[in-house]
Amino acid sequence: MQLETLDFCKLLPAFMRSDKANQALASGLNEWIPPLAFRARQMSTWDVIDQLEHAELDALAEELNILWYDTGAELAVKRDLIKNSDLVYRRLGTKWAAESVIRSYFEKGYITEWFEYGGKPGTFRICATVPAMTQDKMQAFLGLFHKVKRASAQLERMEIENPPLSGMCYIGGTLVPYHQTTNLPPYLPEYAPMQANVNGALYSAVTIKLPPMEVN
Repeated sequence: MQLETLDFCKLLPAFMRSDKANQALASGLNEWIPPLAFRARQMSTWDVIDQLEHAELDALAEELNILWYDTGAELAVKRDLIKNSDLVYRRLGTKWAAESVIRSYFEKGYITEWFEYGGKPGTFRICATVPAMTQDKMQAFLGLFHKVKRASAQLERMEIENPPLSGMCYIGGTLVPYHQTTNLPPYLPEYAPMQANVNGALYSAVTIKLPPMEVN
């Protein structure tokens, strides 16, 4: 049953159908309800967040007052921040809320509390996997992250790791004809021919440890 195609006249009980006033009221509802239902469907937002673009997401974030929202973030990051905004607001100031924002901005990330690594009480560290991190992006993130974390907690260090290279790396070559005559020394038995096999693999993983910092 959909309001856009609903016929209120058919919904009238049998004992009310003979009353002209009831028929007129039902007919009037048939004229007004379907257009209103269609407009209400167009106003739907939460079920189509993955289809919204930058301007629409920015307006929605301002309406929801998402303090940790970044208008310069990527499209996928903005959508994820808006989807989790209610849960983050409920748990604002907790480790869960802080890690939720970290994972929205970065590929992977988590928080290590001071008692987990023997640090100064009240401090913590952020460990995150980021394909490409610049100083400007890091400062922008820290400014927004400060609005989510517990006010009394101080960031001691932020460790950024580049993800390893994925996929296969192929190395090719070609043979170029070349002829040269060389006079070899007499054969000596102690120098027997040898065969060598060479194998290799490529892997890239870089960990950047930032100096201690404080966010005011």
